[in-house]
Amino acid sequence: MGIGTKLNDSLHEFEEKTEGILGSCVIISSQALVMAEASNHFDRGIIQGMSERFIRLANETIESLIPNSSLRSITIEEENHIIYVRPINDKYHVVVITDRSEAAGLREMNIKELIKKLNTLL
Repeated sequence: MGIGTKLNDSLHEFEEKTEGILGSCVIISSQALVMAEASNHFDRGIIQGMSERFIRLANETIESLIPNSSLRSITIEEENHIIYVRPINDKYHVVVITDRSEAAGLREMNIKELIKKLNTLL
């Protein structure tokens, strides 16, 4: 089984077992290219473009405010949805789109567990 299949399987399992997940994918941090995805709810091109802009803008903003710092995560909240962009390691990020049906702390814990699992695959 290839790495892409293992990543896809891990994302599918995460979405099936975690309440409120609308979509998730693994991207290459430098290019925001989607390596694996579990959901067909969102257009791959939109995820790639959005992620690349989020990461670039967040990096530029944090560097302007706090020189020599490094970006740890991005969270964007809308009235009914949340988008998380979290690093897996130096090369990859996971993007998770959720609704608000699960408590924030539990959502964060589930994403951290997913990151641990994905990191072992990468």
